[in-house]
This record gives sequence, C-alpha cells and structure tokens, in this order.
Amino acid sequence: MAAPKLSPTANLLRNSRLFALPTPLTTAPRPVTSKFVNESSSATLPHPTRAAIETPPSALYQGDWGLKRALPAKSTIERSSKPVIRINALDTFEHVTDFDSAGDHTMTLTKFQELHIPVSLPQTARKNQTSYGKGHESPFELRYDNISNSEGAKELDAKLYRQSGPWLGGQSEVQFQAYLQSLRRRRPELLKQLREQYENKLTVERRSKAQDEGGLDADQTIEPVKVTDEEFQAYLKRLRTNKRLAGPELSRLLDLHT
Repeated sequence: MAAPKLSPTANLLRNSRLFALPTPLTTAPRPVTSKFVNESSSATLPHPTRAAIETPPSALYQGDWGLKRALPAKSTIERSSKPVIRINALDTFEHVTDFDSAGDHTMTLTKFQELHIPVSLPQTARKNQTSYGKGHESPFELRYDNISNSEGAKELDAKLYRQSGPWLGGQSEVQFQAYLQSLRRRRPELLKQLREQYENKLTVERRSKAQDEGGLDADQTIEPVKVTDEEFQAYLKRLRTNKRLAGPELSRLLDLHT
C-alpha cells in the first residue's frame, strides 16, 4: 500500500527551516520610572534575541530561504554580499514575512573570530594543587552556554546566560529593592563566602609570589591562608571605601552580569 502523498502546504511545513529555530529570548525589562527614557527601535541590541538564518548561494538568488514565501532580492542580496536575516514574524496580517538583517551581530562575531582570540572564563582562586594544571574554560561549553530551553539549564547549579545572578542594569526599582532584601536575609552566608574568597585570593597571591622568587617549585603546595576576624573586618572596610576593589569582588561573589 502506497503512503499517502503530502499536500504542498504540509510538505513545506515539514521541510521548513523555521521549525528548527529556537524560541526568541526575552529582552531586558524596562525600568519602571517617571523619568524620560530614550529608546530606539533601530538600535543594535546588546545581545541577539533571535536566531540568524542564512541560505546557500544556489538558493539565495532565487529568494529561497526555506520559509513560507520567497524573500525579495532588494532587501537581501542587493544590500549585502553575504545576507543574513532574522525572522520577526513568519506571516503577518498583510500576508508578508517580517524580517530584517542580522548582520549587526553576525559581522561582529565574524570580526572577533578573525582575531583568533580564545574566549575564556576568568580563572577563580583554586583551593588545591590539582586544579593548577587546568587549562582555560570556554563559556561556550555545554555546562555554561545555556539558554532557557536547553538541556544543560535543567542541571543542578547550571548557569543561565553565563551568570546566575541578575542583570542589575535591567532591573526596575522594585526588583532591585527586592533583590537587596534577599541579600540581607543571606548576610551570614555571604560573609562566610566572602571570607573564603578573600582567603583563596591571598593563597593564590602568596603562591605566585613564592614561585616568582624561586622559593616554590611547581609540584610543591602551600598552606592555605587563614585570616583572623580583625583582618577580615579591615578587608571589609577597604571594600566599603574603595569602589574599584569592591566592584570585582562583589560581582564574583554574587555572580553578577558585568
């Protein structure tokens, strides 16, 4: 018995590339304020929210992008030699495909890749000897490069958008005050973590200084530094008075977006 033939519409939907696109990411919330806020609908976003689509050269000049309808050449190949688009709406009320160029983000990525600079996560203070020989970690690894619907985001202690903390610049006043209130409830825990972070930092600095002076071999260990309560309180005072010192330390402690 022959299999039933698919209708042209069903065949188009089955072979369409649009069904392979991820869900668009949500943009940062607008601040709740009575002040005048300058906004632009054409400004480049700080990060892409929609997937970029490209098509082979053989289909490009026919306007075939694997979508519901062909796209006009005036808006694609006549504007760029390597057009890349992002879809805002597959079908609108006027029966057109709403799209625009994704070259603002793709060209930025291409230019950066031409520099051949590896993207690495900042190295945190290491507690033991075995972690000193560890190479650089890329933020594009599966356990770090997570979006809202990826499998890695479901794992324990998974990082979403590279940081687990919120983006303070995109929070409203109400959201920021609620976040401060949650930090006040975690004050003893955060002070303990900050103390461990400070001790790890001193341990790494002491080890680096000993290696530079030739008093420590690569296979030798160094005793972890333990600070007293007076030393830790003096460190807290320096953080309160020195914003340049406090900024990186708090961003590392709270895992904030920088």
